[in-house]
Amino acid sequence: IGLISFSLYLWHWPLFAFAKYLIFRELTPFEITGIIFATFLISIFSLKFIEQPFRGTEPVLPDRKNLFALSAMTMIIASIIGTAIYLQKGLPGRYPDVSIVLKDISDDPEWDKAGEYEKITARLSEGKVPARVGVKNSTPSFILWGDSHARALIPAVSLQANQLGISGFITTQSSHPPILGMDGIESNMNVFCNHTFNDGVISFIKQHPDMKTVILAAVWECYANGIHFKQIGGTTLQFKDVTGITRNQSNLSFLKIGLTRTIVALTSLGCHVVIVSDVPDIGYDAGRIYWLSNIVGGSAFILPTLAEYRERNKNVYALLSELALCRNVTIIYPESLLVDKTGRTIIMAKNKLYYRDSQHLSKYGAEFVSPVFDEVFKTIVNKSILQQSFSYMK
Repeated sequence: IGLISFSLYLWHWPLFAFAKYLIFRELTPFEITGIIFATFLISIFSLKFIEQPFRGTEPVLPDRKNLFALSAMTMIIASIIGTAIYLQKGLPGRYPDVSIVLKDISDDPEWDKAGEYEKITARLSEGKVPARVGVKNSTPSFILWGDSHARALIPAVSLQANQLGISGFITTQSSHPPILGMDGIESNMNVFCNHTFNDGVISFIKQHPDMKTVILAAVWECYANGIHFKQIGGTTLQFKDVTGITRNQSNLSFLKIGLTRTIVALTSLGCHVVIVSDVPDIGYDAGRIYWLSNIVGGSAFILPTLAEYRERNKNVYALLSELALCRNVTIIYPESLLVDKTGRTIIMAKNKLYYRDSQHLSKYGAEFVSPVFDEVFKTIVNKSILQQSFSYMK
């Protein structure tokens, strides 16, 4: 072991690193044992055929001048190759189709533009209105309210609004679920879900009585469980009722209380509340899954099935079913559109990724699930027509 210790040191890390990258999950004890055995085997061969020939009494290049010349030439060639790779930002030509698909989600102007929409608190404090989607010459009739998962749905509501000739406001803020009277505290003591943001949105809705449809979207599973799917280590979160009324409750209870407050506040204003069930969290970066599928073949088996997603979210589904009994509340389920014939989650079609990471839909994914909003938006249009007819008759 002493003789091969340097080889052990050099070989064990790439073997473990690539194994974790290709397997996508934590290694089992059996797999770790196999990699350790392989490391010893490779190290023995490395000692015999690489180290000893260069370090022995009969070196490969006995002439030191030739050895140093070869070493210098090798370093120069390696430096030139490294510089060339750096200047062209890697080797995109290795897998052109993969590069094109991944570039679509890394250079997504729609997502970047939606990031500008998130300056809601500043806009409202300055007396401005939030960003709008849809046709420009119509009075906004709906509002999308929620966290980054609501932000990911902007292309869907924008597409529907433009097709039906209506418009609406966008009030999304990352890590800010639309639940009134609640703040969240992560295990690293960062505060999220600032109630100031949500209070500002509800005040804005009160100031616009013509806006009768409110769409609520968020990563409900994470807020209910306090952790993202497949998150190991990482930060956890816990809600805090800023009103001081509710204490020492589970995340699910706090979520129910806060969401109920939101529904009561909105329905008392005569609004129709639409709650969007979240899309499945696939647990791994979509680009990485796609890359692995194309390079080494086959990784779809790691994608969750709809049945697994529903089992993991049974408490959230129960909460949404309970809220659906409230007057003027509708629940829509886009996740059913994102499964194949075997019931497993799909992440792409027609060479377009539907996820931009492990949990957020890409522009293409949002547009793919946009039909789930059909009935909601058609109802908005029909109500608008009835109101116009009533005004004309008066």
